[in-house]
Amino acid sequence: MEECGHYARWKEDFALVAEIGCGFLRIGPPLHRTLLADGRHDWEYADLAFAELRRLQIVPIVDLCHFGVPDWIGDFQNPAFPALFAAYARAFAARFLGCSSIRRSTRCTSRRCSAPATAGGTSRWPPTAASSPR
Repeated sequence: MEECGHYARWKEDFALVAEIGCGFLRIGPPLHRTLLADGRHDWEYADLAFAELRRLQIVPIVDLCHFGVPDWIGDFQNPAFPALFAAYARAFAARFLGCSSIRRSTRCTSRRCSAPATAGGTSRWPPTAASSPR
């Protein structure tokens, strides 16, 4: 998302989604940029993005962990990851699920966490690592 310019041009991206008449968009706060440390979060992108989606009447299908983990966690095999991710998900829910920017009926948590185990490859995916599952 960084390399394709989405984080710099997300408003344009959302406008294009609205322009083609799509009413749903799978998106989530980038875990590697949002989860700064255990219990510390930077919600700026999520606050702005979800408010804009609401304004455009696009329903977000929220993905809480899509690309990888923050460097300070290491990888998905870190024994602390499940508890850290659960706390992150609780913090997300506390912040967003009661607000008008997110509708409870459309959300998902993670698809990528299990991919390394099922793909037989490494557990570190971009943006924090150069390798990906084989």
